[in-house]
Amino acid sequence: MNAYRLRLAPMGALAVAVGAAFAAPPTASFLTPSLYGPQVGQTLTLHFDAGAAKDARPVPWPTDEIDWFFVRGGGEQENRAETRPDRAADNFISLSLVHPSATVIGTNRSVILKDVSGAELRTFCEQNMGALPEAVSKLAVDRKVRVRHVSSAKLMVRAPSAGQPEPSAIANRRTGQKVEIRPLCDPTVLRVGSDLPVFVYVDGVKQPGAKVQATSVATGQTQTFRADAEGSGHFRIADAGVWRVEFHQAQPLTEDTSADWVVYTGTLSFEVKGGGQ
Repeated sequence: MNAYRLRLAPMGALAVAVGAAFAAPPTASFLTPSLYGPQVGQTLTLHFDAGAAKDARPVPWPTDEIDWFFVRGGGEQENRAETRPDRAADNFISLSLVHPSATVIGTNRSVILKDVSGAELRTFCEQNMGALPEAVSKLAVDRKVRVRHVSSAKLMVRAPSAGQPEPSAIANRRTGQKVEIRPLCDPTVLRVGSDLPVFVYVDGVKQPGAKVQATSVATGQTQTFRADAEGSGHFRIADAGVWRVEFHQAQPLTEDTSADWVVYTGTLSFEVKGGGQ
């Protein structure tokens, strides 16, 4: 399927920066467009911002880490095993928007192994999980552990249309990502004052008790909730502008000789236009 055109070129010098977005301890990465409201036929660029949601910064495009890239819109989906920037010095790829309404873009990133101290892993879990795993609390603060990081990022953009925008059915469908935040309605048509319910998954399994964090980039304010028994919850769209949602899970590995722990990270990015209900 060639519904979307990506301009691809060798990665070159950026290969030396592979993994820069995942310095230990693990960090969230948000798939970010040059435009959240591109016109149909317009080319936009995509890059990754890494770090705290309110002030995440661009990082090199992780060509060798991406094992699935997809673009879904208008009842079609293009899947790619890898993507590369146009030029070796670029930290972005280019994509031509084909369909009106909402388009969903996402990635799965290959695992990255990092050495993390017991203290770093404990701090990460305290900040990003609903509860501190018992095995983490027992780690010596200076002990180094090997951490495998599995991450997925999802982005939604919307081509503007005349009149009141209609919700898109593709926006609330499962994508099958390794770590997924699934909104139960189309966030690209929400107005300030609305609530956005979401489900969270790891490997297709709902995550009860997961701590979900939703940040308004415009204000830097973050709302958090613990997912219920069904792996769901909601937050209030308090501000217009870009929103970044994330959750993390950590589990010890008992039968894996390459790593001691696995950390899962899922992110979702979208923009809310101005105006209230």
